[in-house]
Amino acid sequence: MIVLNCNNLLSSLNATVYQVPPLPEDMTSFGDDAPQQVATKVNLDYEISVENWKSIPTLPSQANDPRLPRTFVDGALNSVEIAGSVQDSMGYARSIRAGQLGVGAINLDTPDSSTILCSYLMAVTTMGYTASQLTPLKNDLQNHPREFSLITWEATSDAYFKTLEDQEIAVRDFVTVRGRLRRRVTDVMLEHERDLVRHISLPIYADGRYVNHSPLDNKQLVIGVIKSMRRRYLDLPRLQVLYNLKPGERTPAFEMQSHKLKVISFYARISSTVGGATNGIVRVEVGKNHFESYQHQDWTLLNAITAHMTQLRTKDSTYTRAAVTLEPIQVIEQRMQRLFHPIERVSMSALNALR
Repeated sequence: MIVLNCNNLLSSLNATVYQVPPLPEDMTSFGDDAPQQVATKVNLDYEISVENWKSIPTLPSQANDPRLPRTFVDGALNSVEIAGSVQDSMGYARSIRAGQLGVGAINLDTPDSSTILCSYLMAVTTMGYTASQLTPLKNDLQNHPREFSLITWEATSDAYFKTLEDQEIAVRDFVTVRGRLRRRVTDVMLEHERDLVRHISLPIYADGRYVNHSPLDNKQLVIGVIKSMRRRYLDLPRLQVLYNLKPGERTPAFEMQSHKLKVISFYARISSTVGGATNGIVRVEVGKNHFESYQHQDWTLLNAITAHMTQLRTKDSTYTRAAVTLEPIQVIEQRMQRLFHPIERVSMSALNALR
């Protein structure tokens, strides 16, 4: 039985080290990884009957609502593929990534201090190897002068694949394997963010979807702020309400299911339309159970969230995503990035560990 360690990983996986950085992965994916999709099972009548949908204005004073979170959580990730194989001795495609991962939190009451946790990572596709076979590799990486956390990807535990046949085909396709490993690394970052949310156990704004930051206790208010619009939840008439929002306005809330969790969601415009009809629009998610059981379906909380985000939107015009980013989230990102080393240096350290 082969056990993997730092000295034999490349040869065991038949992996070739890349002499030059590979092309950006969105240039070599052979398709759109995140097409705009029309979501099903969305209840648009949740707050207002669908035929009466209209924009809902807010007042700046609503940003003082004491229920609003004072704490913000975000994560950062920087990784690159350093080696790969179209086929190893088992017939599987292989990918190896290296990088660094960070999660952080900041509170508006103590903005000069923050909680930042950063680590180095090595991610490997490990189809065909058992946990015991991977233990020596994990130990080697942990004992390296620059400690690396091992992240593994195994198709059988990836819910992306619906059938065994899909898995069998995927593990032999290099593009699919490298894409799923990349996704696995992102999922680990989100798991760390969720752990931080649960550890803090206070009302929180989280950068991203509610499902990725869900609390252990439904009493905890967690507000997910989504900046990337990759799925369509509104029909055409309701889209017109969305596009015509003014700064500080929101759409009515709608109900949907995110994986196995029910959430309520709404769109808000937190900055001007100077960049077009979709400029400054974010989507917000709150757990349905929390909203109904602990906030008693109080719509004024949604107004307060909108007013608060509008006030907190970063004013740094040099920041690429300024129109949809809350300033505390930007501060966390900047502090994590200052702790990150250049990815070339991290990659070289990872390759040195494997030689």
